[in-house]
Amino acid sequence: MYDIYYHTLGVEPGCSDTEIRKRYLELLRQFPPEKFPEKFNRLHDAYEMLKNPIAMMDEMLFSLRTDDSIDQIIKSLVEELREERLPTDIILNMGK
Repeated sequence: MYDIYYHTLGVEPGCSDTEIRKRYLELLRQFPPEKFPEKFNRLHDAYEMLKNPIAMMDEMLFSLRTDDSIDQIIKSLVEELREERLPTDIILNMGK
């Protein structure tokens, strides 16, 4: 579901936060916001989503179509958690 963000930054799913940040900064040097505002916005949005997994989950839940069932929502969320390999403390504290 979030492959587009990884693709935008040109990184592989499952890469480290350090790799994501490094690639983001490289792309900002290539595409400065003054010259490439639309590209910058896409890069920035992708970086923000990938650096904050909780925001990714919120975005996923609020972007769902109304015809998605609760089972699909839960299944997608669990798959995203597994793919992103979130730290256990984040997963355990999500409902608090």
